[in-house]
Amino acid sequence: MRKLLLVGTALGALSFAMPAFAGGGYDGHGGGPSPKPQNPTLELSLVAALAGNDGTVAGNTATTQSQSILTNISGGSFNGAKGMTNVNQNAGANSALQNALSVSYIQGCDCASTPTYTVAAGGALAAAGNTGSVESNSSTAERTIVGYQGGGWPHSDTMGGGGPQFTPIYGSDNLVTANIDSSFNGVNGVFQVNQNSGDNSLLQNSAAVTSASQLKGVTDVGGSIALAGNSGTVFGSGNSAYADHTHASGSISNSFNGSSGEMNVNQNVGANSLLQNASAIASLQFCNCATDNISLAVAAAGNDGSVLGNRAELSNGSNGVSMTNSFSGAQGLINVSQNAGANSLLQNAVSVGSVTH
Repeated sequence: MRKLLLVGTALGALSFAMPAFAGGGYDGHGGGPSPKPQNPTLELSLVAALAGNDGTVAGNTATTQSQSILTNISGGSFNGAKGMTNVNQNAGANSALQNALSVSYIQGCDCASTPTYTVAAGGALAAAGNTGSVESNSSTAERTIVGYQGGGWPHSDTMGGGGPQFTPIYGSDNLVTANIDSSFNGVNGVFQVNQNSGDNSLLQNSAAVTSASQLKGVTDVGGSIALAGNSGTVFGSGNSAYADHTHASGSISNSFNGSSGEMNVNQNVGANSLLQNASAIASLQFCNCATDNISLAVAAAGNDGSVLGNRAELSNGSNGVSMTNSFSGAQGLINVSQNAGANSLLQNAVSVGSVTH
């Protein structure tokens, strides 16, 4: 999936009746005309949804000095939300955050009456993916020099062999935080969340949901296919991160409790890191109107990632992530990644296929 064809389209449901044969004749035994056969009919429904992103972050430079950098989702944000949601938040440097979500769905049947078609056929396809790269970027975080102790020349060298020794006076330490607090509680549906306060990092989400349900024929033929994947690279000797007197932290607290559905969550406060999520769900459901059912449900999910040839220098600081009182009572398909380290790779991939009668 190095180069993903990015197409977003939906093919509407297509239904038609196809007569096979008609007419009378003789039974071949000298008798009267044979009974006129009933015209077989076909109901065909097709739906497809494709979503994807292709992004590159290359050749960039960022410098911060005595800064407080904060990404925060809090205060009851997205609580009780329903449906499909993509969320990206960024306060870092040289970073790419991508979301892709596609849903295809077929529904329609009333078993109160007899099947109206000889053959009912339906197919649903959903595919979602991201491909991205972060290459040859640099980020520097250090304290600002606000002055010097001493007098004379404005630098810290010992001048003339007997000159005064100048000592720099530094500003505050760098503070980098990423927080999700008291948010996304009781949500229902498909949710993708990316949050970033790190350097030279790539965060990706991909979800595909498809369903072909309640076909109505004497014979039902159904297929449901869902594909999801990510391909990303954080590569190159040019990717470098230098942090001095920098404190980085990430937390998820009091969030996603009582939620249900499909959720992809990524959080990052580190450098030279790759975090990926991929989920695929394929579902096929029959309404038990048919005498015969032929079914196929396929779900595939995967990630391809690499973090190579990067450099990170951290000194006189701290890094940490935490998760407290979150995802309690959550149901469904959930992917979660957290990162506060450098040169790290975190990947999740889940696929589910289901046929029900």
